[in-house]
Amino acid sequence: MEMSNIAIVYFSKSGATRALAKAIQSGIECALYSATLFEIESCDIEEGRYVNNHLLSSLKHFDAIVFGSPTYMGSASAQFKAFMDASSDEYVQLNWRNKLAAGFTMGGSLNGEQQQTLLGFFALACQHGMI
Repeated sequence: MEMSNIAIVYFSKSGATRALAKAIQSGIECALYSATLFEIESCDIEEGRYVNNHLLSSLKHFDAIVFGSPTYMGSASAQFKAFMDASSDEYVQLNWRNKLAAGFTMGGSLNGEQQQTLLGFFALACQHGMI
């Protein structure tokens, strides 16, 4: 069986989203696939722009990308949004096209805001031509 290579890209402020990312990684590995965690670090954001180009370009080598962020005020965190915005160079080069995409979020609001974060991940995946 060919081993699929899955990237889990996430931001976590308090550690709760990190714990969920690790649980997803564990589940993927139980299914005999490879999963690599990539945490978006605040130090990789300069003047509001995500600047870790190495991470962005390395994602082209994965079969699937899982996006994760806490939901803040009805959308992904600013740190994750900076990552999303910076992915435009990968979009232009079609580097994520036809990769599988998934997403996860968490939040404490009773108003259903988490759906908006997931829809943001869906739009990102569609923009990149992901499945």
